[in-house]
Amino acid sequence: MRIGQNKENDLVINQPQVSQEHAQLRLVNGQYTVFDLNSTEGTFINGVKVSQSLLSPGDVISLGGLPVVFGIENRPGLDETQEIAPGS
Repeated sequence: MRIGQNKENDLVINQPQVSQEHAQLRLVNGQYTVFDLNSTEGTFINGVKVSQSLLSPGDVISLGGLPVVFGIENRPGLDETQEIAPGS
């Protein structure tokens, strides 16, 4: 997932402090990692400037000073679904 001002990004953030192609999130060996794409203002995780960093739910990714909280949505698998009674 690419993040930045460019309309071709997966997540478009139209703010002047965010670079056209600011950062990228990748799933690497089952864990999400953020990569800075040589942005002008930098990418920070929990206040620390990074070029790349593993992410944990709740981490604050700061893109040019704009905070974004990283989270993972838990979707139930087929074995976790529940039957719904008609009229519920």
